[in-house]
Amino acid sequence: ECITRYGLAAVPGIVNRVKRFGFEYATRSGVTWSLSDISVPAEKKEILAEARERATRLEADYQAGLLSNDEKHRMAVELWQGAKQEVERAIEAGLDPMSPVTDIIRAGARGSISNLSQMIGMKGLIQNTAGETIEVPVTSSMMEGLNPVEYFMRSHGSRKGLADTALGT
Repeated sequence: ECITRYGLAAVPGIVNRVKRFGFEYATRSGVTWSLSDISVPAEKKEILAEARERATRLEADYQAGLLSNDEKHRMAVELWQGAKQEVERAIEAGLDPMSPVTDIIRAGARGSISNLSQMIGMKGLIQNTAGETIEVPVTSSMMEGLNPVEYFMRSHGSRKGLADTALGT
């Protein structure tokens, strides 16, 4: 429309003005978040306690011979995925609608509720080196801090990526 209305020669100037306008007001808006904008949801402890109780019952049923190993694995994975989704719903429900975090998450341009969940909720299930889902989830968030086992489990992907890159070079 700019070419039709103003001619081809005017378009670079118009585009540059639009660009400058965008950069100027993007830097003035200061949309960012800090640790004071987010907090671990209060419901997380209840959700994880219930999930651990259900996981204990699953293990008891398996030990009693009521479940096969594959059934127990599938049910444990479903259980922990459900718990992670509940934590994510609690995080979303607890977001201040006027917070920059809400703007960033809902805009979809940077980050998602999944990223926020890892920061203040839980990482959830991860895969082992064979690509199989491990039944024991990482229940801590980055804000709470990881214990040594969770840190080792969580950093596996990074270590594998670096090793694969090194082998491919």
